[in-house]
Order: sequence, then C-alpha cells, then structure tokens
Amino acid sequence: MSAGGVAFWGRDGRLPGETFQVAAAENGDWLVQKNGSYEAWIGVGDTVGVEVEDGSWAAAEVTNLWWEGSEARCEVRWFYTVAEVPRQCRPPEAKGFVETDVMDEIPFEAVMGKIDVEADYLYKVGQRTLIAVDARLRRKRCEALSKKHVHQQQQPDEGATLLDACVAALQLRRAPRQLKRRERERAQIEAFVRESVKAGSGRIYISGMPGTGKTATVREVAQRCEDLDFDFVEINAMRLPRPAHAYTLLWQAVSGEVVAAEAAARALEKTYSRSCGAERMVVALVDELDWLVTKDQSVLYNLFDWPTRNARLAVIGVANTMDLPERLDAKVRSRLGCRRACFQPYTREDVLAILEDRLRGDLITCFEPKALDMAARKVSAYSGDVRRALQICATAAEYATDVVTIADINKAYKLLSDSPALNAVKHASDMERFILLALCVQLKRNSDDEHLAFSSLKDKLVAIVSHHAADKLVPPHTHLLAILNRFSDARLITLTFLHPNHRFPHISLNTHPDILAENLVSTGDPLARTLLGGPANLRGGGGGGGGVFR
Repeated sequence: MSAGGVAFWGRDGRLPGETFQVAAAENGDWLVQKNGSYEAWIGVGDTVGVEVEDGSWAAAEVTNLWWEGSEARCEVRWFYTVAEVPRQCRPPEAKGFVETDVMDEIPFEAVMGKIDVEADYLYKVGQRTLIAVDARLRRKRCEALSKKHVHQQQQPDEGATLLDACVAALQLRRAPRQLKRRERERAQIEAFVRESVKAGSGRIYISGMPGTGKTATVREVAQRCEDLDFDFVEINAMRLPRPAHAYTLLWQAVSGEVVAAEAAARALEKTYSRSCGAERMVVALVDELDWLVTKDQSVLYNLFDWPTRNARLAVIGVANTMDLPERLDAKVRSRLGCRRACFQPYTREDVLAILEDRLRGDLITCFEPKALDMAARKVSAYSGDVRRALQICATAAEYATDVVTIADINKAYKLLSDSPALNAVKHASDMERFILLALCVQLKRNSDDEHLAFSSLKDKLVAIVSHHAADKLVPPHTHLLAILNRFSDARLITLTFLHPNHRFPHISLNTHPDILAENLVSTGDPLARTLLGGPANLRGGGGGGGGVFR
C-alpha cells in the first residue's frame, strides 16, 4: 500500500489540503511532497500539526526523526491548548497554546504539515508548573529534551505523582495503536478490504454512534493491510466545500491530478467505464456519508455505482445512522449493496476495559475500582462515547488528593456538566439554535479542539442551514457576531481573540459539548435529534441518528 492521506490544514485548522508523500534527505530533514509539486522540508525544531484520534489535530514540535525498519517515525513535544491546562495553573492572559514537556513517539505520516504557533508559557505537566519562556530557555529546553526514543507511556518528571501520570495517560492524544473492544469489527472490515483488493471492487456501509471507533478502525485496517497493493484515500464529506468536491479528491487519488469537481466526475466516469478500470486499486473511505445526500443523490449514486463495474475501486461508507440506506432512493440504495458493519455503543464493560488499559501498571492503584466502574456506568448509560469517560477520569484525577473515589468521579461529572447558562437553549430563536447546533457538531467531532475558529463555525452553519433549512438565510458576520456576544454574556461560550490583529474571535464552550447536545435534543427539536442523535437511538435503534460527527 502506498503511503499518503488527505490532510486538512490552515491557520484555523480546517482548510482543505492535499495528498502527501514523504522522502528522507541526507541532511536529516524530511521532504513532504504535496500533489507531486509543492514541497516542504520538515526537520528537528519545526512546529507541526499532528493528526490524532478521530481525525482531529494537535500542535507539536519535532525533536527527532528516524527510520524504524520501513516505517518513518518521529519524536514530538506537544503543545496544549490553554483549556487543557488545569485551571489553577493557567496563564493570567490566556492565549491559544502553551508549550509542554510531554513527549511522544509517533509515525511520521501523522504529521500533517508545518504550522505557526505562538506560546509564551511552558507548562511542566508532572510538576504542574507554568514558566514564562524566552528564546534562550527554548533552545536550552529543546537540547535537553531531545532523545532518540521516548517510550509510548510518558514517564513523569521528578517530583511528579502517580495522579499526574494518570492525567497524562488519559489524554485523547495517547490513543493506542490498536483499539480495544473492536476485534470483531476490525476483523470484518479487514476481510472486506482483502476480498475487495483481490476481486477488484467492493462496497460496505459502516454505521454507529459517535465515539465508537468507526473511522479509527478503518484507518487501523488500512495500516494492517499494507502488504496489499492499493492506494488508500480518506474523504470526509463534512469538510467538503460541496458534495461534488468528493469527485476531486477521488480523482486526485486515482491520477494525482487536481481538477474541478465537474471535470473530475467526467474523468472518473470515463476511467471506470473502461473494461479494465483504473490502473491501480483504490480503497476510498467516505466518512460522514450523509453529508453527500443531495436533491438528486447523484454523488452517492456514482460513488457506489463505480465499484459495481469491477473498476478497481472499493468504497467504505461511514455514517452515524443505521437507517441511512433506507432513507435513500431505491436506485441509490441498490448501489450501496447489502454488506454492512454496525459499531454498537461501548457497554459498561467495554468502557471499563478501555480505562483499565490506559491505567496500566501502578496507575490503576490511583483509582478505586468502584470509581472507574462509576465513570463507565455514567458514560455507557447515555452515549457509550469512551472519550467522555477519559475526560471524566482525567478531571477527577486532577482534583483528587490521594486516590480517586466515587465522590471525585461525581464531582468531575458535575463540573463538566453544570452550567446554568444552558437554560438559554430552551428560549433560543431558530437561527440561534442553528448556531448552537453548528458549534456543538464541530466541537464534538473534533474532541481535542477546545477552540473553534469563527470561519469554521460559519462554514458549518452554512452547511447545516443549506442542508436542513434551505428556506432560511444565514446572517451576515455582524449579525452572527451579535448573537455570539449574547451567548457570551449568558456565559454559555467564551470569545477569545488569539491575536490582536484578528478580526474575528475563536469560540469555546463553557460546558462539555455532550451536555449542550443533551440540552438541544431534550427541547424536542427534530433537527437537533437528526444531527446529534438522542437516547432513543443510542443503542442502535432506527430513526433519527443522522450524524455529523464521529
């Protein structure tokens, strides 16, 4: 399998990027080639964006590069968002990021590209100490921290406690290479990929609630099947400017060329109409599939029709609702085929096993067994989203003094859930609810991101309104800012200007996105239930779970 992927990058963290390839240079730096023309050198000391769990990203500094057999790997030092720093340690004038002394070893292919990050403070995680940094300290620290290898489980600094190590181990960016409790689904998808590559075509539809590991499992399978000869491309429909842009990304994977959507559609039709199909086998992961539903449903039809021609194309469609095929036209439904995989929400036992896996060794002694069980019960009772359980346990460990108890878990849950300002949700106007839905959807699907750029919110608002309320008009920037200011006055959100010259703020919720989602759904709004799901369908029930986040 050839290395590569689709990166989405920009100053706001979500601008469309291109496919990439990696090559090493004699001087130690590595070359990233995009579309065979754009080149960017990445070396030790560069600040980069790193793709972490569920397709979201985190900022990091490269501290080493090497080859491990045939795999390119690197060592990075993470940046934290201000929201990831414990409240009592946060800088007085909070900006977007702080440097840390937390380091990890990662595959180089997880590096999405160079970015510019301004950070005036260094947060020493083990010692819970915040230090103002200057150029001299940066150079000294970089020299001291750089090593050839760092164990996957970061060791605490001198003076750090086991509770500090627990907090670090429970972070989302510490995702294991292999997902726990998804062995059956992994085997099913791997069998599909291997059969499809051998046969030259294939189609499968994967459904499941957010946070159940659908996309991560497909990516893991793509890595496990690297002994096969195929190209893997990921298309996230929610990130596309419009549904037809999926043609552009697929044609880019097939040919290496970047053309307009209409030209790409014609080229794909011509290629897949040939008796021999494309020159190379392509396996396409089409995520957030329901965002490709148009009035005539032509994009979905074409994507799943081409594999029926033995055209050396396999399509893996992923969405958050089980009954999407039944809600499509019969013509499109026939093209999706009958092969399906369903990711059930994690049960209490699943969540507990995942938590125990994160807290291996001495770390497990920091939690009372009943405390971990309580966290697993709370999460499995509503959504089965293991990311929420990790956040609850990490917060409880931050505030515990010795051993994390049930009382600490309850306190953390209440801290993450308690927000009187959510009463404003019940009295919001239609457009205000659309804005809250856009904010909730984006923050939930990018669970590592505490801040959302204004432009990203506007893009999601436009997508939701055009997709679900075409009779409504999206307000201009001034009107949208006025609504956001009202939400800020109600203490529902926080508006932050990350740079004095920025015209528009970044937005962060003052509560967990899951809590906002629960409140939006509980109002009985059909659109909220469609976009965010609800208790009635969390166990795999039929209608309403149309998803726009993983």
